[in-house]
Amino acid sequence: MITSDSIKTTTDLFFLRVIENPEDIAISINKKHFTYSEIDILSNKFSNYLRIKKKNDQNESYKIQLPKNEWFIICVLAIWKCGKTLIDDDSLKQDQEINKFNFSVIGIKEIQEFKTNYHTYSEKTKTINVSGDDLAYLVLKEHNNSIIKTSISHDFFKDILFSLDYTKLELPDNNTIDSSLVIEEFLAEVFWRFKKGDTVLLELPEIKNKKLSFGLFYFGSQSTSQNNKNYRFLLDSAKFADAHDFSSVWLPERHFHEFGAIYPSPSVLGAAIATITDKIRIHSGSVVLPLHDTVRVAEQWSVVDKLSNGRVSLSIASGWHADDFVLIPENYENRYTIMYDQIKELKKLWTGKKISRKNGLGDQVSFKIFPKPIQEELPIWITSGGNPETFKKAGKIGANILTHLLGQDINTLKENISLYKEELKVNGHDQNNAKISLMLHTYIGTELSEVKKTVEIPFKNYLKSNLGLLKNLVQEKINQDRLDELIELAFERYWNTAALFGTIESCIPLLTKISEIGVTEIGCLIDFGIEENTVLNGLNHLNKLYKNVSQVTENIV
Repeated sequence: MITSDSIKTTTDLFFLRVIENPEDIAISINKKHFTYSEIDILSNKFSNYLRIKKKNDQNESYKIQLPKNEWFIICVLAIWKCGKTLIDDDSLKQDQEINKFNFSVIGIKEIQEFKTNYHTYSEKTKTINVSGDDLAYLVLKEHNNSIIKTSISHDFFKDILFSLDYTKLELPDNNTIDSSLVIEEFLAEVFWRFKKGDTVLLELPEIKNKKLSFGLFYFGSQSTSQNNKNYRFLLDSAKFADAHDFSSVWLPERHFHEFGAIYPSPSVLGAAIATITDKIRIHSGSVVLPLHDTVRVAEQWSVVDKLSNGRVSLSIASGWHADDFVLIPENYENRYTIMYDQIKELKKLWTGKKISRKNGLGDQVSFKIFPKPIQEELPIWITSGGNPETFKKAGKIGANILTHLLGQDINTLKENISLYKEELKVNGHDQNNAKISLMLHTYIGTELSEVKKTVEIPFKNYLKSNLGLLKNLVQEKINQDRLDELIELAFERYWNTAALFGTIESCIPLLTKISEIGVTEIGCLIDFGIEENTVLNGLNHLNKLYKNVSQVTENIV
């Protein structure tokens, strides 16, 4: 019988299973199976890769920036076989704070590099004298705005695993380990099963059969943009996205304020983009339908559909700013109800059916729109800022969803997506093909510190412009000190949890979380004030991230 005293480290415990049951299944994930022997060999090879790659690296700790899949477990074993320590920062809200700790990163780049040179690394690992007193992992947690660290030795972790024999007498009927667990809980579940000689069942359901797509999203502030070059930037970036197989461009509708001032007419800009692109879909993001006659919206976008050879989709919003409704003030109070009534009429017109209206003489006439669009049906999204009822209503009518993290966090978004999918199911709509698009402010670079330096001032100015819009709405004067405080807090929230700011490696965990809760597309908002050539050059890094995410979802996960 294996006892706590008969082994020194967690890797010893795992190796006992390799000796006793080498061909038993150690890990099963999404119909892929790995034996104890295979996991041992892979982790030996990866530990040798780390020794060669990091031979001049004085860091004793590693942070893993990967989904919690078979490769995460292989990396943990490899780290321990090198005599190094794992960093567990899953409980932290402010990721950048851990930069003061010395560690190396294992991410997608390292896995791909390892796979490319897989056969050059030995299946045998160099013996390292690791004792039970050595650190297995270091847990970092936030407390009173500071970070506290808890050191977990191999001895202590081993005792945790043996104690689970008494608190978890048998495996539950559903033996699948939740990949959303924080690292210390995930490791306990994994290695307790290894200790028992059981199979670790893993599943990442939202990612396994589809990749996360990327589109470009626009909503720029005129006060931070470059006058007559605005539209050239829009067209150049759209051409880049088209050439690199991005999924879509999203064109907003804004009126009477510098925030988004260059976008009063998404259909006109959509027509321009249609003539210079070949593949990318052209989305409104959004058409504020209660501001318009439905007939004119149908006509305008059918022209864009013709020009683009059937690449139009519309995300539709009810509107929220009272000043916008100078265009049609009588629609403001009942704009939500009006919007859904207009959607019904829009769908009818798009499919070539006639509707009836009074003409200039007061006579009732029936008519249909021209030109006839290419697409038989118009793909429709509903825009939601996080209101659960909007998610439910979108599900009820079978529309897709466009949303953001301005008024909700990822956990709230997860709950809203569940409500949305339940309504799809109840109302007989296809859940599997539903599209959930999430707008994220985006800038990708090669060094985290340089990215922050590049985005901080432009993004804060952008936020100030947005706050100016809010000030008009509430008609209150915000004290300058209070304004600066609000801007600082807002920037830190976006930087930490609500934007795609960082490097390829640093952004993978956020994108993995987003995929896991059901998001299918990222709308990368790029025009928030960074110098335009810098943004265009940064699209190359964004494209690399896009391709890395595709490889994560298709190969690694």
